[in-house]
Amino acid sequence: MSNAFLGKVDHIGEATTPAPMITGFHHIAYRCRDAEETRKFYCDLLGLKPAAALAFDKDPAGKDRPYMHLFFEMGDGRFIAFFDEPSTASDDVFRMKDGIEDYHFAFEVGSMDELNAFIARLKEAKVPVFGPIDHHFCHSIYFFDPSGLACEITVRDTRHDEIMKAECDRAAQAIREWTEKTRSIKMARAARESCRRRYRPLRDAPEYPPASRFRHRRGPRPRRCVRPSPGRHSRQQPPP
Repeated sequence: MSNAFLGKVDHIGEATTPAPMITGFHHIAYRCRDAEETRKFYCDLLGLKPAAALAFDKDPAGKDRPYMHLFFEMGDGRFIAFFDEPSTASDDVFRMKDGIEDYHFAFEVGSMDELNAFIARLKEAKVPVFGPIDHHFCHSIYFFDPSGLACEITVRDTRHDEIMKAECDRAAQAIREWTEKTRSIKMARAARESCRRRYRPLRDAPEYPPASRFRHRRGPRPRRCVRPSPGRHSRQQPPP
């Protein structure tokens, strides 16, 4: 897909229509390796409710592309969804995701007792689980689903709202400081990317002249210049 469709922030000042309130996620969607395997993990193990399993032969653009769109319902009535699209289900797509480098999502429970119950349940099912980790405003455990997605289950700290209010008050200043701190790193990265794009056509260009042009050429080989060695047909200089 072309980067021409990426969102930009250059013309936000031209948007005059007020933004309506976003009430939350309806669903977030990810790829999965197999629909039934994914249903077992999220419903049978994590306890979500199966909500829909929609099979299609064409994608929204009308292209022949069979896939299934799965929905699992959480306790607040919102959904996590998955695409089982077997034609491009390579192992590389389903490598283990890095929670920072790639992405992750966090389910929420209501108490530390419930978080500890999930730790016990995941261990009983032989699913590696890490944590809990104290993030001050919340406490989280981490594990991976069968498709390599980084999953988190979190519970809010008793001081969650107080901590988040303080962080909200200083968020704008924190972003300005971070922008200044990382400016040189991002400029260097942009310069490397620009150089890579500029010289990619040269790297991808065919060899010139092509080696095959001469490799299989028939005909007499060119004579090599060989320095004659002294002999009866060579004229030797008399000694001084």
